[in-house]
Amino acid sequence: MSFIWFTNAHGVIGIAKVETKHEGIKYYISAVSGLDVAIDEETVISWGARFPDSAGRALFGEAEALDKKNKKDSFYKSIMKVE
Repeated sequence: MSFIWFTNAHGVIGIAKVETKHEGIKYYISAVSGLDVAIDEETVISWGARFPDSAGRALFGEAEALDKKNKKDSFYKSIMKVE
């Protein structure tokens, strides 16, 4: 499972990427309290509305690419001692 969180003055929105045994990858979206990440994650998965697959792939694909880039950048900075 992966989550992306969006916050603003009115609250928090969570989008979950969930891989199911029989249906493959599904995406869910829900408003959450933003007070407890474990409860928020469970709320999105259990009570969230289906999020369009194409939008989920685009959103999480970009997020995963950025995460890989950030990890790569951190690795190089750590071995090169770049500040």
